[in-house]
Amino acid sequence: MAFLLICFHFVAQVFSETLPALPQDVLFDNWQVTWTSASEESTVTYTVRYSSFDSDLWKDVPTCKQINFTSCKVTSIKAEAEHGCVMLGVQAERRGLTSDLVRACSRQGTLCSPEVRLSARPGFFTVYLSRKNGIALEGDHIKHRIYFGKEGEHLEKYEDAVSSVSINNLKEGERYCAKVQYTYFDHPVGLSSCTQCEVIPQSMASAVLSPPRNVRLTSMNMNLVLRWDSPEGVTGDIFYTTECNTSVRICHVGCVNISTLECDFSSLNTFLSVYGRYKARVRAQQGENHSSWVESKPITLESDTMIGSPNVSLISNGATIGISVKDPTFSISDLRSVYGTATYNITYWEDGQNEKAKHISSVLQNQIFLNDLDPGTKYCVQVQIIAEGNTKPSDPSSTVCESTTNVSEDLPPPQKVDFLTLNTNYTLKWEWNRATSKSQAVSFSVQYMSKYKLESKKRYYWSNACDKTFSKSCDLTAHNLHYLGFYMLRVRTNDNSSHSEWVQKEFCPEKHAAIGPPSKVELAVAVNNIDVFISDPLTSSNRSMRQNLKKLYYYIVYWEHNVDKQVLQPQIINTSAKMVTLPDLNYWTLYCVRVQSRSDHPDKRSKFNLPYCIQTDGHTPWWQTVMYFLGSLLMACTVLLLVLYILFRCYSIFKATFYPLIQLPSFFHKYPYDYFGSDIPCLLSMESEAELFCDRVTICEKAIDCHSSKVPPTSSLGLESASGSSGLYSHQDMRRNEDSGVYSTEGSECQHQKLNSSQSSLVACQGPDLDSVKMHDKRHKIQCGITVEDFVDGLS
Repeated sequence: MAFLLICFHFVAQVFSETLPALPQDVLFDNWQVTWTSASEESTVTYTVRYSSFDSDLWKDVPTCKQINFTSCKVTSIKAEAEHGCVMLGVQAERRGLTSDLVRACSRQGTLCSPEVRLSARPGFFTVYLSRKNGIALEGDHIKHRIYFGKEGEHLEKYEDAVSSVSINNLKEGERYCAKVQYTYFDHPVGLSSCTQCEVIPQSMASAVLSPPRNVRLTSMNMNLVLRWDSPEGVTGDIFYTTECNTSVRICHVGCVNISTLECDFSSLNTFLSVYGRYKARVRAQQGENHSSWVESKPITLESDTMIGSPNVSLISNGATIGISVKDPTFSISDLRSVYGTATYNITYWEDGQNEKAKHISSVLQNQIFLNDLDPGTKYCVQVQIIAEGNTKPSDPSSTVCESTTNVSEDLPPPQKVDFLTLNTNYTLKWEWNRATSKSQAVSFSVQYMSKYKLESKKRYYWSNACDKTFSKSCDLTAHNLHYLGFYMLRVRTNDNSSHSEWVQKEFCPEKHAAIGPPSKVELAVAVNNIDVFISDPLTSSNRSMRQNLKKLYYYIVYWEHNVDKQVLQPQIINTSAKMVTLPDLNYWTLYCVRVQSRSDHPDKRSKFNLPYCIQTDGHTPWWQTVMYFLGSLLMACTVLLLVLYILFRCYSIFKATFYPLIQLPSFFHKYPYDYFGSDIPCLLSMESEAELFCDRVTICEKAIDCHSSKVPPTSSLGLESASGSSGLYSHQDMRRNEDSGVYSTEGSECQHQKLNSSQSSLVACQGPDLDSVKMHDKRHKIQCGITVEDFVDGLS
């Protein structure tokens, strides 16, 4: 019954408690989640939870579980977020009660959170969106989901859009709010933007304000920028608002309330098309006054955009200079997709002789060679792009100059050129004796080319791997050489004005690259079996080498570890599986395992990894189990007895201290209270003579009736003999009173004590009661220095 009452009380207490208050202002910034506590209770803890891109399941962040702080780093889930966006939230907990999850938001645009700006005008509300960052760049299947509503009310889903949205017919003077979240095929992903609110302003009669001047719509590399000059005769702070019109949509909101004299539409909207025709307008605003709209002339991006200058680099090789051209980057699409027949006009000349410049027109390739140049001469190059369908050529590139070189016989080339390889990590190394060169400023250049290009009738360009490096090695890993490809590599020595001959070496990764051992080997025991878990060797991009070596397998060697270092016959297993079981091993035995990566086509053998050793398990014998049980039982009994003995000793000491068995006699409670008028009983000391008092003792014959005799207090101590030398002496009371410092004669009864073997005895008779003796009367003090033994000797 009592148990049911306790349970009922507990359940009632749990249901009577309210849920903890929700966390407030949950924000995400730079992989840190912060929030504000709505309660000052110290018992409230917080847990940060997350949901990955491809799952609706919410999981706890391991480092942010039931903490008392109001912020937490969530970098532990960063690896999972690299493969998709995550949503985050915080919930409060108190004594088993959990609040609802409050989702985090982001105030700044991130990879998985949209960048949002709001603008309110009389009667409508505009949400500005951008598709120039984050996952919105992946395509139109990524949209913006807009949640909209009045301040203080729940925000409802309004629209899934790919560009900025205006919401009309709103009540002036009211405050409206919005937030935006990315969607992937209608599934919300990532963090939403934090809620932003704006007040719809009242409409006012606008005064006359001069409009902006020289309004023009321009395009460079497929962007779209509206530019203008400030209104004439207007001073003070002026703000501008722009809009853009297309043949498909009437109005795209651009920049709002800006003070600059240009607006880049390509960074705000996603409606641009390389074949679209656009026009834009702008108006000025100062205080409550605004000007009329001023429109620009329409332009078509394909024909009217200005193509930027290309990027040009030169590489000298003896009397030849190689030219590499890189196209400018477009805001949308790229040069070759828009202008398929774009060509290059190349102009080159000797440095200082511009008037003798030579021209090469209509070049389609972006790698060109200038042959038969004068050795040791500096040449300058400039390139311009010509695009069919565009009315204007591109701006010419900046002038780039490079000198041809002379092959010097005095400058020795690199020696002992070889490769240092592992999986897909390739390094070309060489030796060179610096003592053989007169110059101290010596560097090396490494170039590579596919072998089929080298043997082609067309002339291809050598790719630079390391240019003018002072190291005697060159890392080729970053150049992503194909594992099945054949390449020709070459290296030479460079001096200030000359270079050595090239030293060439053929390289095929499949043939020449060494394979590494497994990246990880793990062992697990199951009784007398050992499971071997093997991880493939990895490429430079942390991928399995099986994508390059399809018939990769493992050579497993294992043996029994002997303490005496005796060489035992190892066991061998060949397998292509990543998990292998070594069966039927000896019980309670230490085994060691080594693994080697192998491939037969092509023939490759890696080095063995370091030995991994582990001991097998076995079945425990019955007698050992019994011994374990008896030992545990003995230990438990010993501990129990020790605890009981300690408790008993503590109890005995406590009882002897506070409740002793021997109590103070009652007569000690009577007289000592009178000593110096004290209320506390006190014992008399043996050492103080002033406290020792004696009474007179009369020695009587055995026949005398001592019960009626009285000894006067003034009589002297007497001794009478009776029939012979034998007698009785009563000293029992005397000994008792000697211990307390006072002789007692109370009771007046004769005590008998045999002194020897004879029949004679002495009888000691007690005198008057001590009550008649005055303790403080010094006249009755008698020094009692004689012992009972002395007294007996006197009788004999």
